Amino acid sequence: QAWIDANRRRLSAPVVAHLGAVVDFAAGSIGRAPSWVRRIGFEWAWRIREEPALWRRYWRDGGALMGIIAGRLLPAMLTGGAREGRPATCIVRRSANGVSISLDGDFLGGDFADLRRAFRAAAAAGRDVTLDLGAAGRIDASCLGLILMLEKNLRSESAAISVANASRAHQRLFAAHAFAYPQITLALQAAPSPERGIAAAI
Repeated sequence: QAWIDANRRRLSAPVVAHLGAVVDFAAGSIGRAPSWVRRIGFEWAWRIREEPALWRRYWRDGGALMGIIAGRLLPAMLTGGAREGRPATCIVRRSANGVSISLDGDFLGGDFADLRRAFRAAAAAGRDVTLDLGAAGRIDASCLGLILMLEKNLRSESAAISVANASRAHQRLFAAHAFAYPQITLALQAAPSPERGIAAAI
């Protein structure tokens, strides 16, 4: 792997892969775990028996995994809740500073067709987008997925997302999903009237 990192720019092969212990297994220098050990999911323990130095890597990687579970997975799971809530609406406002999308209500896996339209319109503008969460309630993973797609489209236009008026619950939710959007003070409230052709109840 270190050799690949040092020499990949000099290689003309279209695909370069580090195969780990595969070459050692094929050469017979390291024995594979018996099939029953593999079947019960303990090949990692057999690998440590064959290569005792591996325990350090497994310990480090296992600790990192536990950190992700405790710091992100569990908080993300705990942000769920009932699938019913306040009706969700979104309003798009444009100004010289960019596009503001105000979310109102609970975005809990319903029909997000209008939210998708609002996000498409914002992405087509090719300017920075501010998500105003001041009136937003609960937000679930399906809504977060749409936000990620908006981010991807904006990035291709060298634009970005920022978040305004996020509650502590929203901030915890975003942190749990590794959404590192800047938190700003919304300066678009005095923007022109909302575009009713886009704003709609969800």
